[in-house]
Amino acid sequence: MNAKTNDWQERFKGVLNETNQERLKEIAKTDSFFRVREAAIEKITDLTFFETRLKEEPDCIVRLAIVKKVKCEKLLIQAATLDSDLCVRKEAIKKLKDVRTLTFLATSDPYEAVRILAISARLSQSTLEAIALKDTSIFVRITAIKYIKDKDILATIAVFDTEWKVRKEALEYITDQKIIQGIALSDSYWYVRKIAVSKITDISKLEEIQKTDKDSMVKTAAKERIEELSK
Repeated sequence: MNAKTNDWQERFKGVLNETNQERLKEIAKTDSFFRVREAAIEKITDLTFFETRLKEEPDCIVRLAIVKKVKCEKLLIQAATLDSDLCVRKEAIKKLKDVRTLTFLATSDPYEAVRILAISARLSQSTLEAIALKDTSIFVRITAIKYIKDKDILATIAVFDTEWKVRKEALEYITDQKIIQGIALSDSYWYVRKIAVSKITDISKLEEIQKTDKDSMVKTAAKERIEELSK
């Protein structure tokens, strides 16, 4: 392969046919075009090579190719926390197992997408609860809610969160009829009340809602729920 040719497509084709690992490493470090370096990265089998290359590679697409290949937790932590490109960071987070780093990212990262991706069942319940109660992003809070086990925390969120989408998400996991009925009667947003109505098992309470709720969609939902329970 002629590495000095000015035609990157020819160099790219040459990389696809190259088998010498040392030659591929040299191309991955020195070729002037990122697609050629990326192709070389794809064929390199020596994972230790990526430790220095991840730090030195200027192009995010090539760094992304490196992250997709590495399994070393140290390198994944490095990419997840320090890389300048969001796509590289997100790919690293997907593969990351270190709970301490995931917790840091889920609670402290300035990017909403990073915090969302770092949230999983691996985080402690106290961490998940804090995120669901305090994070400034409704989508981060909603993601955390999916992993919370404490019904009292979920009830607090379902009743008091300022955003109806967050209240609705918490409501999905609540089974306490008293709490559900209270939400159906008092939530400020009709759609949350409608979801609560669909979970009520007391026909007399549904009849009350059908008579008193100001929204026609909620009234209809109560009527349909009564019919469903009366079968």
